[in-house]
Amino acid sequence: MLLLLRLHPFWTVFRHLERQHPRRNLLVRAAPKGQWFAIGLLLVFGHFLVPFLTLLRIDVKLVFRFMLPLCLWVGLMQYADLSFNITPVLHPDGFPWRWLWLDAGCIAFMGGVLASVFLRDLRRYPLLPLKDPRLSEALGLYVIPVPGLAEERQETSPLPGMSQGSGEELGV
Repeated sequence: MLLLLRLHPFWTVFRHLERQHPRRNLLVRAAPKGQWFAIGLLLVFGHFLVPFLTLLRIDVKLVFRFMLPLCLWVGLMQYADLSFNITPVLHPDGFPWRWLWLDAGCIAFMGGVLASVFLRDLRRYPLLPLKDPRLSEALGLYVIPVPGLAEERQETSPLPGMSQGSGEELGV
């Protein structure tokens, strides 16, 4: 999602410039008029300027309750942009509001499938590495050493039948 938030202003400007030259773009069949012109203006300001200006400050990016609505806004603008690119050919008079439930149902279905796969894999695999020797350090925990435990560990040998000597036993 972070990559989407970083690249979407450039992508929006590119798409807007691409719409300015319909002869170069073979996908644009009808010039935006009527309701589609208003949606085009919404895309310029809502898909680029609003997220760009709000994400300029670092303190805004660190607040989750502000970033969640902004991410939903960017997703809504993505939907409006796709509708702006696809639907005018099929419905030149305006946006077909009666079929909005079908688009919302498809998005909800895909989101539900992805969420169920994510939750299934979340239960199947551990969240943290189980045998990581530096796990407490990575989590920011400080383990207080127990007195006497360090001396016991030094006295035990790493392999059975070997001692921690100078290496003379091995012929070194």
